Amino acid sequence: MSAAAAEVGASGVAEHVDADDFVLGEAPGDAPPPSAEEAAAATSSAPAASAPAAPSTVGSWAAGAFKAGWFFVTLSATFVPGVLLRQIGITSNFKHWNEIRPWLYLGALPVKSVHLGRGNHLEKLAKQLDKKRGEEEPHVMGLVVSCLTPEEGRGFGVGMIEFVTADAWKEKFPGVQTLSLSIVDMRADVENAAIYDATVAMHACYQAGKVCYVHCKAGKGRSWMVLMCYLVTFGGMTFDAATSLVKSCRYQVDPSKSQRERVRQFMAYVEGCHSGTTTTADSGTKSAPTAS
Repeated sequence: MSAAAAEVGASGVAEHVDADDFVLGEAPGDAPPPSAEEAAAATSSAPAASAPAAPSTVGSWAAGAFKAGWFFVTLSATFVPGVLLRQIGITSNFKHWNEIRPWLYLGALPVKSVHLGRGNHLEKLAKQLDKKRGEEEPHVMGLVVSCLTPEEGRGFGVGMIEFVTADAWKEKFPGVQTLSLSIVDMRADVENAAIYDATVAMHACYQAGKVCYVHCKAGKGRSWMVLMCYLVTFGGMTFDAATSLVKSCRYQVDPSKSQRERVRQFMAYVEGCHSGTTTTADSGTKSAPTAS
């Protein structure tokens, strides 16, 4: 629940209280009104009242503008090689998503709109999965794991590019489950319990014979981290083997040092859970993912 939502009343409507409802104190009823001389003296000696300062929004606006700018500037790292250079054959292997295992996909944030012949990604993904019908490989979308912040998922309100939302996933693939872990770009600030819940959901998807799509903005860092956490636990792989597998399937992955270290920390956390040595702090759930 957002901070704004938490402040509404029980009815779901923001409660309003007039200033007149606040009783700061009452003057005694028998106190005589001040004389004209007293009133004039009080007025002349009172300091001049200044207008209340309007709350400054410059700082919050600047922070939001910086985040939006960073989002779209770094998004060009996917757009340029994935769209412009790919059209002329320079980066033919630079794809929006890649199959890591027959049921497990790692990719960038899908785009709903069409730009330079690219986009409309859910339709293209659906066609790719349809080609698997009749084969032994999974072809039904079962789970989408997003590692974006809410602002990124909305494209910071910029209508130039329309990104795929959870509702769009569900409309295109009825019955699909969407799960969100809010992780800041280039960072690894997410609790062990949240990652664990995501890996459990991914494994349930695998056991159900369905497809899982894991993404962040570019499919290179945050989503790499979460997918790696699955491979080194439920996937039964070592860190080095999982790293090589993902790199061989999606060569543009480029996790930060903290994201690589976070995978190793998660491995230790899971081992601690199995050995019974995990502490309460390790298993906190305040950042647990939301599923729908």
